[in-house]
Amino acid sequence: MNQVSPESLFAAVSPRQLLWREWDDEAAIFNPASGSTHRAPSAALDVLDALADGPATIDQLIERLEQPAAEQARMREWLGMLLSQLEQAGLVERR
Repeated sequence: MNQVSPESLFAAVSPRQLLWREWDDEAAIFNPASGSTHRAPSAALDVLDALADGPATIDQLIERLEQPAAEQARMREWLGMLLSQLEQAGLVERR
């Protein structure tokens, strides 16, 4: 898994075209452009929704997701891992 730099800018790939279903803490995300379906934590939907507003760094995503200051260090690490997974799945791209 690639290390995520704080300056890395992420963008959702076709964010308005993605289709998904959510069950408890898991989601299935279908990308019609690639024909692929991916499993992800349901929180990935919030991240993809935040990226639909435009490309963002991890710190900008934390702000968009309105995370409390006490949680930001943990969120940076978690978002780095999640964004790497979404990038490997072809749902986000690094710019």
